[in-house]
Amino acid sequence: MEINLGDFFEFNPFAEKLNIGQTIMEIGEGKKIVLVFDLNGQFMISAGKDNYYPTDQGELKNWSFQTSLVVPKNSSGDWPKYAAEEMIDNIVKQMESYALQKQ
Repeated sequence: MEINLGDFFEFNPFAEKLNIGQTIMEIGEGKKIVLVFDLNGQFMISAGKDNYYPTDQGELKNWSFQTSLVVPKNSSGDWPKYAAEEMIDNIVKQMESYALQKQ
């Protein structure tokens, strides 16, 4: 059964792909990066305590979806783009699972 996430959520995490990829690039290689989304579409990227993006938002205390990865050292090419896509794909899978439970 195919899920239309628009029936359950008013946001599309792929809309933030450029912001997420840019932040991953700024954080750099060899660090653990955590991406979380809440049910309202607010997201946070963390690379450690007190290291959050968006910086003006601060830390999200509650979230529903989380994924993480470590970008390998000596990555080349479009690695921020691919890292962002992988993380968002993981978030979307969690959103689909959540939506299935709510049906």
